[in-house]
Amino acid sequence: TLRARVRELTEERAAVDVEGGGRREYVEKDRQQVETLEKHQEEMETLGKLQEEMEIRDLRVVELQQRIETHVLEHDSEVEALQLRAMQEVEQAVQEFEIEKSRLLQVESLLKLERDGLWAECDVLKGQFDGFKGECDGLKRNCDDLEAKCDGLTIERDGLKAERDGLVQVAATHDR
Repeated sequence: TLRARVRELTEERAAVDVEGGGRREYVEKDRQQVETLEKHQEEMETLGKLQEEMEIRDLRVVELQQRIETHVLEHDSEVEALQLRAMQEVEQAVQEFEIEKSRLLQVESLLKLERDGLWAECDVLKGQFDGFKGECDGLKRNCDDLEAKCDGLTIERDGLKAERDGLVQVAATHDR
């Protein structure tokens, strides 16, 4: 693999540098480059694994899409039948609604007529009540007048009694 080859080259370079003497700086740089290459290699391997996983997932997605398309095709006729039935039920519900609406409008009309009749009857009763109230007010005035007359007659009676009592006393005084 690339990693093994990089190690090999690094070891050869290190051996050459040691034999040549004083080249430790290059060895250190080479070692850092090797580490960088190794990290890069690991990242490439990880990326390769991720690409493989993505390809597998892509295949699964394609498979699922095909299954979904097959399922949709299989059930298209069912959907059409359900749509037709739903449309028929909606039409029937609309017809029933219209019939009920018409019936309710007739009931509303009858109730309005009945209400208007009740208002008219109420107006008649109110007129009668006002007439009775007027009669009652007249009778009350008559009662008040009669009561005043009674009070006047009571006063007159009391005056006559007093006059009679006075005359009885005068007659009693004369008889003695």
